[in-house]
Amino acid sequence: MNHFCPGCFAEIPAEAVRCPVCGFDLAAYDGLDFEERLLLATRHPIREHQMMAVQVLGQRRSRLALARFADILANERDPYVCLEVLRALRNYPPDVALPLVRAAEGHRSRLVARFARELEAELRAGPTGPPPAPELPFPPPVRGVCGPERTMNARAAPPAGVLWHTEQNGLVFVSG
Repeated sequence: MNHFCPGCFAEIPAEAVRCPVCGFDLAAYDGLDFEERLLLATRHPIREHQMMAVQVLGQRRSRLALARFADILANERDPYVCLEVLRALRNYPPDVALPLVRAAEGHRSRLVARFARELEAELRAGPTGPPPAPELPFPPPVRGVCGPERTMNARAAPPAGVLWHTEQNGLVFVSG
């Protein structure tokens, strides 16, 4: 079984007391509370783990996470991690979230910058029920079964009973 340092995520020997790479005291990890462990997970090398930690910290409205969120928005190159931070900031009061959202409006990723502008407008408008997700500039993934019997000319009208259709490369794929 492989063992990894919870501080830097380097592979370490099973019997290690300190991480040989970063010096993290492995015995101290057991004494950390859940929120502190989540903060460490925001540096996880697997993006899905990182984004899940960001989501949970946002749901908990963690004040400890705000400095880490600011660091992610300023230095992270993956726009999807930055988008997850912005989504997490929706859970905070506007006076707490707005400074970080405004800073993200100048992000190098146009996707992140646009989302931040939309989120700022949403936060300024105040609560009006459940917040709608800002539109992303790409379509959602298409799911369904497509085969030769379900392919038709792009100019043809969808047949009766079609639940959805999408256009790709001059063809329309339908499900029904």
